[in-house]
Formats: sequence, C-alpha cells, structure tokens
Amino acid sequence: LNIYGSAETTADCAFFEVPPASSPDLSALALCSGFVPLGGPLAGPLGAFQLSLAADGEILVGGPGISPTSTVGTDGLLRSGDVGCWAPGGEMLFLGRHGRCVKVGGVNVDLALVERLLHAHSDVEHA
Repeated sequence: LNIYGSAETTADCAFFEVPPASSPDLSALALCSGFVPLGGPLAGPLGAFQLSLAADGEILVGGPGISPTSTVGTDGLLRSGDVGCWAPGGEMLFLGRHGRCVKVGGVNVDLALVERLLHAHSDVEHA
C-alpha cells in the first residue's frame, strides 16, 4: 500500500494498493508521473476524507483529523503544500512540492517569506 497523510492530519487520508511491479497498470501510471499514485480518499471511524485540487494544482485535504493549527482555507480544506493531478483512472498523483515550500517539524514553511523576514532584520547582511 502507498499511504498518503500530511503531517497536519492526525490520520492517513488516502491510499493506493500498489499492484505487482510487472502489472501494466503500474507501468502506465509510473510512466505518466514517475511516482506511485496517492490513490483515493480513505474512510475512517469519524468519516471520509476529501481530496481535491486548487486552481494551481495544490492538493487540498478535508475531513476528520485535520489539525486546527493547519493552513486551512475558508472552505475548511487543508492546503497541503503538495502538488498533484488526477490520473485518468481517478487516482490522485503526487507531482512534488508547491513553489519553494518545505516542511519543518510538520509545518509548511514558505522559504520566500523566511528570506523577506531575514532581509528586514537589521543584524542580517545577506540571506
């Protein structure tokens, strides 16, 4: 199984049952993205997760277990910082991280914002 769960969720939110390496299904998906698919949303004891994409391709996650301190939009969906697309078979594919966003201690950090804050500090000459 390939299990997807952002650090901001307290549970895994998507899964893909990986077929054998010789399977034509896996070969086609690997050629398409270079990654094993994230799959589809999981259902848990508190309800089902929701996976969708923002206009810029960022993976959005909704459902039980989303941390209240996460980057959640007005629609209640977590902005994961991950970029994906839908495969023809309906599986979500992971394509990489959004922009210059990294995860530090389970929190999305925008490196451009860090640079701006460092440049604004009087004791920093170069950032």
